[in-house]
Amino acid sequence: MLLAVSAAPSVSAQNANSPLAPPPASSAQGASSGANTPDARQTDGPIAAPTRERRAQAYAKLLEGQRHYSAARTGSLTMDGLRSAQSAFQQAADLDPTLSEARTALAEIAFFFLNDLPLAEREASAAVRINRDNVGAHRVLSRVHALQSKLAEATPERASAERAVAELREIVRLRPGDAEAWALLGEFYFALGRDDEAAEAFRRWAGAPAPIDVRFFQVITKGRELTPDAANARLAETLLRLGKTQEAAVAARQAWMMSPENPAHLQLFILASAQLAQAHADESRFDEAIKIYEDLLKARGVGDTLLADRSVRRFAAPLLGEVALLRQRAGQAAEASAMIERMRRVLGAEDPAPDVYAVDLLREQGKSGEALEAARTARRRLPDDAQLVYREARLLAESGRVDEAASLYRGRLKGAPTDYDEYLSLASVLITGGRGREAADAARKALELVPANQDELTVRALLLLSSAQDRAGDFKGSEESLRQILSKDPDNVAALNNLGYFLTERNERLGEALEMIQRAVRAAPGNASYLDSLGWVYFKLGKLEEAERYLRDAARRNPNSAAIQEHLGDLFNSRGMAEQARAAWQKALSLSTEPADIIRIKTKLGDGASR
Repeated sequence: MLLAVSAAPSVSAQNANSPLAPPPASSAQGASSGANTPDARQTDGPIAAPTRERRAQAYAKLLEGQRHYSAARTGSLTMDGLRSAQSAFQQAADLDPTLSEARTALAEIAFFFLNDLPLAEREASAAVRINRDNVGAHRVLSRVHALQSKLAEATPERASAERAVAELREIVRLRPGDAEAWALLGEFYFALGRDDEAAEAFRRWAGAPAPIDVRFFQVITKGRELTPDAANARLAETLLRLGKTQEAAVAARQAWMMSPENPAHLQLFILASAQLAQAHADESRFDEAIKIYEDLLKARGVGDTLLADRSVRRFAAPLLGEVALLRQRAGQAAEASAMIERMRRVLGAEDPAPDVYAVDLLREQGKSGEALEAARTARRRLPDDAQLVYREARLLAESGRVDEAASLYRGRLKGAPTDYDEYLSLASVLITGGRGREAADAARKALELVPANQDELTVRALLLLSSAQDRAGDFKGSEESLRQILSKDPDNVAALNNLGYFLTERNERLGEALEMIQRAVRAAPGNASYLDSLGWVYFKLGKLEEAERYLRDAARRNPNSAAIQEHLGDLFNSRGMAEQARAAWQKALSLSTEPADIIRIKTKLGDGASR
């Protein structure tokens, strides 16, 4: 295990007070447990100071051991040399029980060459009992506990992990600039769910000098780099998990700038920036969100002319599209259309993205007929593009032409595993058209095509199946599908929200529904759908002030949702705010596409705001 990847560090215990110069690490290998491996001397009680003569003899043996051990410097340490070094260090420890450096050297031999973790732990513990400030001994102990914790398998054993953390804290106390210690601390904190401490550790790692020996860190983390750019990347990932998107974007940008050829750093920078832009958009700060996207585009050299590099085109398409949608949300219809034209110039005639976003803009503007015609025109030019097929089918279903919509997908089925996506899209279109039973059948066929151990694909299909079952009136089946997801992933936010919302709609177990939706909102506090669910369950519970707060927030973040507007209308009506109720219902009606929704909202408007 370690013999293949780790090198022997200094045998001087790296004690700040040690007069010995540590030999550099080596790649010496080949030692076995056949060497003499005496137990560490117990030093719990007071240790008698040796005579001056014995101290001198001990120091001489320590130097002798180091001379033998220094062969590790060139990789020429033999089994005989290792035994001689170990024997000399043991004699030094016997002659002077207060010589912690000898115990640390024995611990390092046990760890790096004998692969004997219990002996390494005993010797290093003995060294620490002699001298609490022995950095080398703390390092051996931290590595022993790190291996025992199974951190490399991402399933840390908590007791060992906590012991490793304690030893690493000792190292950074003595050496505040130790990059490996800060990096490992960050990894342990991250694995233990202590995200604030992980972020601080990664921040300290990012500011520390790069270490020379990185092999142990790479082993324990399954190949992670111990470099400043990697430190900033891990910091960004942790800050994203904490919801600190602005700080995360800064750290991700730093990682990318340090290593611009690293595609993972670029993707992290894009992800963090996109989340920050979305946060600004959720607060209706559209100009700030647009600036973030434009800065990303500029960083990759995207201007107003055709891009020759296909990878840059793939990068640019969604960002340009998001800018167009943000312009639309900001009420800047002309600027949104101009962005679509810019997309055509930058991406070229064969890229479907400009047409996809053009259709979406028309649909958001309530121009369903024009959107359908645009989708059909684009699909005649690009008949196999899945995004255009879906948009045409969705618009057909929304206009009541469900059979036409379904036929688009049924004609694409090939009787192969690739039909998974086609069945899911068919199910989605059928749900839109109110065909719950047929949608459930399509979702089940998608489930049958999921390969073994593809949990993400299973979750996608189950989420759609549950929605189809709910639409079909199979409430028990819908709940079972969502519970199946939560049995494997208790924190799946989509399943938590959907199950909570379905229970709320049926006025069942509202307390449980509230708890599940609250968990979803805590995980994604800017998601308008989850905020709407939370406001709706508060409404059903009679907590109208809380309901209004969350429903207004949801409407602000997504002003084009018919469901949110209808919920707001119901809330205002319950609070005796007749004019506001009618205005919200009118807006919901203008946004609705499904016949059942339109009839229901018209009924509310026909009755006035008196219900």
